[in-house]
Amino acid sequence: MSEDTTDLTACDREPIHLSGAIQPFGCLVAINLSSCTVEFASKNVSDFLKLDVKSALLAPQDAIEAALAVKPISYINRFSSGDHLIIELQEESTPEPGAADQLLEEIKSLTESKSLNELLETMADAMQRLTRFERVMIYKFSPDWSGTVIAEAIAGPMPSFMDLRFPASDIPIQARRLYSENLLRYIPDVHALPVPIEPVSLSAALDLSQSELRSVSPIHLEYLRNMEVGASMSFSILVDQKLWGLIACHHSKELHVSSLKREHGKILSQLFSRLLTLHQQRERERRRVEAKSTQIALFDLLSRADNLVDALVAHEQLILDLTHATGAIVKVQGTFARLGAAPTLAQAGDIVASISFDDAGVFATNNFNHPDKSTGICGVVAVKLSFNEDEAWILWVRPEVISEVSWAGEPVKVNSKNESEILHPRRSFSIWKETVSGLSHEWTEEELSGAEALQQYLQLRIQRDRAEHERSKVTAAVKDSNQKLVQFVDTVAHDLRSPLLAVGKLAEWIEKDLGDSIRGTPKENLDLLQKRVSKMKAQLHELLDYSKAGNFRAEPRQVDVGELVTSIVDGLKSASKIEFRIDEVPSFQTVKAPLEHVFSNLIENAVKHSGQTEGEIEIGCKDEGRFYNFYVADHGKGIPVEYLEEVFLPLRSLKDADSESHGMGLAFVKRIVEQAGGKVSLTSAIGQGSCFSFTWKKVWDMSDDDNHE
Repeated sequence: MSEDTTDLTACDREPIHLSGAIQPFGCLVAINLSSCTVEFASKNVSDFLKLDVKSALLAPQDAIEAALAVKPISYINRFSSGDHLIIELQEESTPEPGAADQLLEEIKSLTESKSLNELLETMADAMQRLTRFERVMIYKFSPDWSGTVIAEAIAGPMPSFMDLRFPASDIPIQARRLYSENLLRYIPDVHALPVPIEPVSLSAALDLSQSELRSVSPIHLEYLRNMEVGASMSFSILVDQKLWGLIACHHSKELHVSSLKREHGKILSQLFSRLLTLHQQRERERRRVEAKSTQIALFDLLSRADNLVDALVAHEQLILDLTHATGAIVKVQGTFARLGAAPTLAQAGDIVASISFDDAGVFATNNFNHPDKSTGICGVVAVKLSFNEDEAWILWVRPEVISEVSWAGEPVKVNSKNESEILHPRRSFSIWKETVSGLSHEWTEEELSGAEALQQYLQLRIQRDRAEHERSKVTAAVKDSNQKLVQFVDTVAHDLRSPLLAVGKLAEWIEKDLGDSIRGTPKENLDLLQKRVSKMKAQLHELLDYSKAGNFRAEPRQVDVGELVTSIVDGLKSASKIEFRIDEVPSFQTVKAPLEHVFSNLIENAVKHSGQTEGEIEIGCKDEGRFYNFYVADHGKGIPVEYLEEVFLPLRSLKDADSESHGMGLAFVKRIVEQAGGKVSLTSAIGQGSCFSFTWKKVWDMSDDDNHE
């Protein structure tokens, strides 16, 4: 490093909390909490107590407490620091009549402030009246820790620093840390010599972070003298437990402020911090409500739109209002939408291609450096809407804002060529103006939240639209398949019907020609042939019906399920001794024919396959919200578990080939119920019976033919 080069981090490394000295307007002793003896004492302790420094060191705590008890002083500051109890002692000034009344008046003026600007100005004036410093400034930190004077009260010859900016290096990192921990910093005389703290052990160091008397960094003292400041006092402003700024008080010459007035100043500054916090919370809430209202309005309009891209273009202003951007480009579903004062599509594509998104697919900056300066864009917020080959995104932009910043002197510290190892603060605080370019207005938390909310909404919408598109394709394919199935079955039925009729007629002719001469096995085989031909004809008819199942064209009407089931049961009672128990079933609006077909098949199936000549079949219903769950249960022989799935397949039967069962009844049931939007299930146990159940919508909504063809 050359001797002309400034090391702006040197101040950050100065251990100001370990200064080893105090200011002379008080004295200090530090007592070891384990041994209860004094391990540190300021060299001026005899000015405040009847003890010299030698007597104080290693003195027991009781002796210090006794000395304090007989001394007519009124201000003692006690605090813990590591393994030590530190006691700071200051002489008290004379009583100040009316001080409490003045504090109450200043509190009243603060609480009556109507706006932020009024609050800032009132605070500066109140602190100036209370402390009698010639200049009081409200100093706000920026995100980069530079600071700007945003309010000021002057009563004297001191120059104004209103609206001037100070570099972050003027208040280094460790000084900001101490301001966060200790709310008051008081320097009554910048020319006073520091008082050393004598230790018992030379290797020991005492942490003075909480000290009110801690000596001042030589660099900071020189800084104040360069500003022509003779005394200073600072109160920390904390908002949401973070250092927001300072109330900085300056006087052109030495100024002593009583401990009472300093405490009143702390009370005022803490009240001000609280009021400022409330104001910022209200402002954040206002912005949050405004942003949420924009989001709700936009999402409501988009949710009612069929075409997403058209809707985004139609509601351009709401999308721009979401982030208060001047322009936006949307790429979705392979289509671009250009909104507001946006870059060209090619420029937008280049911007997005150059961005490094985070894991959530979000990027934001107010100093975007685009190679093409003609865009004039410095503010960028971009969100990804998809992470696959079908790239989709939104890009919001803001233009560059060129501004002029007035600094309180050129923001550098300089090294003397003759004293290259010594860092000096800057000597000039004359206004130094800088033109700032390459930036846009910063994006607020609410604006970024709005962008992310739209990202999440559109991601879900795109997924839904894609799923809807796929569903439509599947529905169309199913419809086409069903039509082809009907055509195929019609063809097969037509092609097989004639040969079956011929075979049946041939069997009749053979039986007629042979008459009584055909007996025994030939007669049995001929009867079997005719029986199987009849069964095949019935199966062909049922197969044709199955292919058309679900074409429910009728309008829904009020159906009393109890009456429907009773009519089916009455037709079966004469052929069976089985008892039927019909539990409570509903009456509701639906299409009767398919429901009747399902019940008829299930009840007849229960009678045929229960394996009983006597017994009971139970028919009932359970209410399951949007559905009724109907069931038909028998107490017969049951179905083996390996056949539970097969019973619903077409042309499958648990009977032998010569039985009257065609193997289509339960397949009909399953197809009809599923076409109606329900589900069929079966539970069975050997020797205990079977229970078939199916769900049926309470509200018939099969008006769309694609749903049931």
